Amino acid sequence: DIDEYLYKIDRMIWQLKFAGVFHQIKGLIIGHFTNIKDNSTAFGMSIEEIILQKVKEFGFPVIFNFPCGHENENLTLPFGIEMNLKVNSKTAELYN
Repeated sequence: DIDEYLYKIDRMIWQLKFAGVFHQIKGLIIGHFTNIKDNSTAFGMSIEEIILQKVKEFGFPVIFNFPCGHENENLTLPFGIEMNLKVNSKTAELYN
């Protein structure tokens, strides 16, 4: 996303959780966030903390800063295709 406030990202993640999306996936890939904003009273959490707080109970891997989104490096992520995601503490591999 571009120019979003942290509280709005928090709400988006809550909506996905309440809609049951996290029960249907086995991993989560998070792309770039550009020019993220905070209120005059700080939200108090980073994007990573917001997301991890909402999904920790599901136990699937989460990748942050994947090179997709509104940045110069913007890889294509196929939707509707079953993919394999291999994650360790230093690398992530996405393949079909």
